[in-house]
Amino acid sequence: MGDTPFRRLVMLDVPAALGFALLPHVSALRPAGGGEVGDGTVGLLSLSVALALAARRLWPVPVFGCVLTTACVALAVGAGPALFPAASYALYAVATTRSGPPVLSAAFVAGLCAAGAALLTVTGGQSQQGGGKAVQTVFGLLVLGATWAAGSAVRERRESTRRAVGRRTPHPPDAHH
Repeated sequence: MGDTPFRRLVMLDVPAALGFALLPHVSALRPAGGGEVGDGTVGLLSLSVALALAARRLWPVPVFGCVLTTACVALAVGAGPALFPAASYALYAVATTRSGPPVLSAAFVAGLCAAGAALLTVTGGQSQQGGGKAVQTVFGLLVLGATWAAGSAVRERRESTRRAVGRRTPHPPDAHH
């Protein structure tokens, strides 16, 4: 087995996973007030995300489910929304590799996210640093939606390019004539 492009991509996910594991430890991303959740809990949540993300290209849907669940648990226990970017990183692999026609177009999802971001900006949690859990949940959903839109757009563009190349490629003459 050589060093295939797929294997190289998987190896790139390892440092990314480590980066996402460190993200919740950044003080700017932790909720104000501290003391709500211990460093051990944050470390355990971060480790579970890192281990899952290292395999996101191999099993995109289960990895996304695991990371999203961990991000929701982190939010519920008071660790803040810092793991939602990790969930969006896992979701990108799902969006670019899914099969079948899109349920919602990338442009529609992007428009919803833009409207949600505008609404969050106007009505968001200005009264408290980092916003409440509702604001953090909306933030997480916006990050996930934007990632889904970007991944879907990339997938649609790849399919369009494949079809265009297929139309331009001359077909060999029929050998039976």
